[in-house]
Amino acid sequence: MAGIQQAEELARELESQLTSAKTQVSDFLKKDNQICRFELKRLQTWFLFNIYPNTIYILCFLSRNLLPFFDNQIESYLSSQAAAVSKAQQEHELLMRDMETKIQRLRKEELDADGRRSDLSGQYSTERRQLAEKQAELASLERARGSLPADVDAGKAREEAAQLQLSQTRAEYERREAESRYELQELTRGLECYQRLGLSFEKLSDDRLRLVFTLIDAFDPNRRFFFTVRMNDSDAYTVDECSPPIEAMADMVRALNDNNDFSKFVQLVRKEFKKIAAAR
Repeated sequence: MAGIQQAEELARELESQLTSAKTQVSDFLKKDNQICRFELKRLQTWFLFNIYPNTIYILCFLSRNLLPFFDNQIESYLSSQAAAVSKAQQEHELLMRDMETKIQRLRKEELDADGRRSDLSGQYSTERRQLAEKQAELASLERARGSLPADVDAGKAREEAAQLQLSQTRAEYERREAESRYELQELTRGLECYQRLGLSFEKLSDDRLRLVFTLIDAFDPNRRFFFTVRMNDSDAYTVDECSPPIEAMADMVRALNDNNDFSKFVQLVRKEFKKIAAAR
């Protein structure tokens, strides 16, 4: 840009000198011919030594400074056009890749659609078969509906029999529950009585119950006298252990199973333990 400004300044200076030369030529023409020829000769000499060298200089300056400028401008334009072409080519390649990806995706979706269409076709066939089976089952139920009244009567009879059996079972359950409550009350009264006499209970495995007596031995009130009782598979009382042993225990257990009076049995066992303690 600095070279262009300098060239413009030289051009303006040259134009000014040309204007001055024209003015001098016009003045010379107004004088005598001899003087004009002399002045014209001098003017030609001045032009050759002043104007022409500057013109040559300007042309050389322009060729030396403007040509590289225009070369740079042309090179820049070509570079920009090449970059634009490269960018367009890249965009075209990206567009082609994107289109290829879309084509692949569409092909995959088409294959998936074919697979779903096949699955739906199979499902439709299955549903048609199931519908035919349901229709056949419905026809069978329609045919069986004719014999339904007889089946209803038979069902009512079975229901009445079941109701009767349920009532009998409920009555039997209530009777046994009342007996169990009575036995529990009796057992509770007996246990309360014997707890005051040093009787305690220990729950063992296999549904066994250990009855422990203290306050039996006058010399050793804390001495433990005990026996273990359970119900066998025949719902009969069985004594597994007794300490100290009682000789008449077998007879006492038989009497217990006969009269089912567990409170009296416990009283008899305590009396036998007291005999054993007194005989020591």
